[in-house]
Amino acid sequence: MLEIIVNHDTNCQPVEVQAIIEGLRDFLRVFPRRKIRYLGSAAVKDEVYLSADSFLRSPQRFPRPSHGRKQYDGNSIIAAMEREASLSREQPLQIFVTSEDLLPSSHRVNGHRYSMRVSSGRNAVISVARLRRLSDEEQIAAIKTLLWQELGRMLGAAQYLRMCTEQGHEACCLNQCAMMRATDVSSYLEIAKSIRERGRIYCVYCEHDINFSSI
Repeated sequence: MLEIIVNHDTNCQPVEVQAIIEGLRDFLRVFPRRKIRYLGSAAVKDEVYLSADSFLRSPQRFPRPSHGRKQYDGNSIIAAMEREASLSREQPLQIFVTSEDLLPSSHRVNGHRYSMRVSSGRNAVISVARLRRLSDEEQIAAIKTLLWQELGRMLGAAQYLRMCTEQGHEACCLNQCAMMRATDVSSYLEIAKSIRERGRIYCVYCEHDINFSSI
């Protein structure tokens, strides 16, 4: 069974770590057959999935000024993760949660000068930097939604050829579901509210996609 590895940088706050752990537990209640390894930020130095955390602290990091803030190139972080993961025999799926702000993707889907997530193949980076202005309750809800969406995307939810999907530079679900299109903080909060009211993370179509994914 393919392993999913989730890690975060050492600057993540306790409420953010709590959200990550709660989000993983909720996901595994829906998909108990999936194997997820949560590493926190204290894994040993020679573990390949710590490369992104090391990358942020290395001379090769990519801080760029934007409205007085330092931002990092999420694609460069993913490239560092991919280089190290290529040395691993199993090459697991990896999600790295960072407290750093990310530069916007080339798609600029939210019209803002930042990204909350960047993904490529088996690797994804999620930024919680823009969520720190929220209350603890809102922050937990938004982080969990970001995490569920990235897990779903990695495991094949909301495929292009499936019904009830919205086509764009990446497919999103049209149902009330974690896989709905989200472009900014407020839209993630709206999705989190919908999930809370419905009592389920994914719609039946996305659950089917994830359950029967070949990944």
